[in-house]
Order: sequence, then structure tokens, then C-alpha cells
Amino acid sequence: MTRKLLVCGSAGFLMSNFIRYLLYRSKDYEIASVDRLANECDAKRIYVHRNHKFYLGDVTDRHFMERVIHLERPDVVVNGIGYNEKRVDQFRHVGSISVVRELLEHNIPIVQLVQSPGLDALGTGNLIANLTFRDQRNAVISLPNCFGFRQKTDSGLAFVINEMMSGRLVVPETFAPTSWAYAEDVASLIWFVIENGISGEVAMPVLGIITLGDLANLLAEILETTFETTDKHIDAFSDSDSIWTAMMMECSFKTENIEKWSPDSSSLKDTIAKTARWYKVNRWAIEL
Repeated sequence: MTRKLLVCGSAGFLMSNFIRYLLYRSKDYEIASVDRLANECDAKRIYVHRNHKFYLGDVTDRHFMERVIHLERPDVVVNGIGYNEKRVDQFRHVGSISVVRELLEHNIPIVQLVQSPGLDALGTGNLIANLTFRDQRNAVISLPNCFGFRQKTDSGLAFVINEMMSGRLVVPETFAPTSWAYAEDVASLIWFVIENGISGEVAMPVLGIITLGDLANLLAEILETTFETTDKHIDAFSDSDSIWTAMMMECSFKTENIEKWSPDSSSLKDTIAKTARWYKVNRWAIEL
């Protein structure tokens, strides 16, 4: 029996990867997705597939979402609104709380992505999680820093790759190590949660931890370029932006409910290398 999913925030690289991942591996799903396409180039991240229907609109628009839900009647909603790598952008997602509230009124099970406690500087994810937990059928997946193909170059690994390929990367000599997860592994976990009807708190296991210096050395070898180091403070890597903030806070989310799940990736170093090589070949993604 075909299941229908509604994916919110489909132009984001995590949701885009999830849609690609699921439709490539399964014929049991039909997906409708929603995104407002804040930037014109975001349209290039929308996955075109016969089992994927895209709606251009703002998920915080109650009337619009009512119509989409009425037309699609999804079995499950995957909500990527509320997760974002950059703290400054979380202000834009405060309105996404109304989305969760709207979906809860329709009694549709939700799989909600939020930042891990160590990255959720403004408490947006915690507020969304509390709303989502009003229905015991819902799941909230807590994520560390994530990386993967088609990620915007204003944050995360794609930011560092872009800076390095452009010859602009300057790395502070001292910086805390950061925890990482791969986008395709996130997609795999979301699929597992849906298939097994898992609810409650779910912590995304980290693929590994790496310092910024070690990451820069690895990328320099792969991209055949160099970078500079400095002992000065750099705004691009400051605590006001969670691009490189380490997940140091203890995570209260659970992993025992996903013990039977295993990621497709096994090595952070190898997966970073694979991603860097992809960007090296697909320079169009850097220009998006």
C-alpha cells in the first residue's frame, strides 16, 4: 500500500536529500512537499520525480497549508522547518511553530527535525519539540551539525569547501572539535522512524568528531589547495553562528528506540572526502 508523505521545507538540503534518498530506494511512497523558495536559486534543489509533487508556498500560511493538507491527505508529515545550521536564521523559523500547531489539529503524525540541545541557542527547537510531543504518535529527531550534497555555501562543510576553493579560508589555531552527521544517514533514519512508527525523542547518532584544523588539512589534500591559520578571532567562526559550535551539552534525547537502525556511512573522514570530491566535480552547486 502506497503511503503519502508531506515534506515541509523541501528546498533545504536535508529535506532535498531525504526526498531523493527515499524515492530512489522505495516505490511505496508518494511525496508532496512545500517550500517558499526564499532565494530564486533554491528552485534548483527541488527534486523532480513522478512521485514527488511540489507546492510553492509559505508553510506558516494557515489557509495555504489547510488547502495542501485537504488535497494531499498525507499519512505522515516530515517537518524540516525549525532545523537550520545557522543560529541567526532561527529567527525566521519561529513562525514554523504555527505549522506544527496546525498539523497537530489534523491529527497527522509528525516527524519533526530539531537542532541538538548544544546547537539550539535560541530554544526554537525545544519549543517546537514541546508542541510536537502533545501527540504521542509524533517523533522529534535531534540533529548535530549535518553535511552533504547541495548544501548552501553559507554554512557548514559547504561553507569551508567554498572558502577553500576560492582561496579565502583562514582557520583559527584553536577551535573546539565538532560533531557531525551525514545527510544521507539522516534520510535513512527518518525513513526508519516512519517505517517502524517510532514516536517520542530520537537522537541522531553522530558519525564522528573533528577539529576545524584537521578538517581543513583533509580538504586541502583533496582539493589540492592551501589555507591560512591565525591566532585572531574570526567572526565567521564566532559563537554567534553555530556553523562550528561543538555539541558539548548533554543530549537528553534517546537512542535506544533506534537500536536496530544503522547508518549507511561508517567513517567521517571518508564521507567528508566523498562530499568534497563531489563539490570539486559539481562546481555548479557552489554557485547556487
